[in-house]
Amino acid sequence: MTLTKSEQEIYDLLVNQGMRTRDIAHYLGYSSRTLDNKISSILHKKQVTSQKELIVKHYTDIIKELRLCPSVCIP
Repeated sequence: MTLTKSEQEIYDLLVNQGMRTRDIAHYLGYSSRTLDNKISSILHKKQVTSQKELIVKHYTDIIKELRLCPSVCIP
């Protein structure tokens, strides 16, 4: 499933920036409840059960991609 624009922004902050949820809520101006709902939706769409699993899946997918195209992906 495709993430919405706001879900993608949250995903990037969680996974790529390593921000904590309370910091993300403050940064984006969301209540903690709203952010929790959006994170739950992200976890469902990415077929994982926790934020830790989401991060591991993200980097595992990157490693898999690198193995599939080493001549293109690795300089």
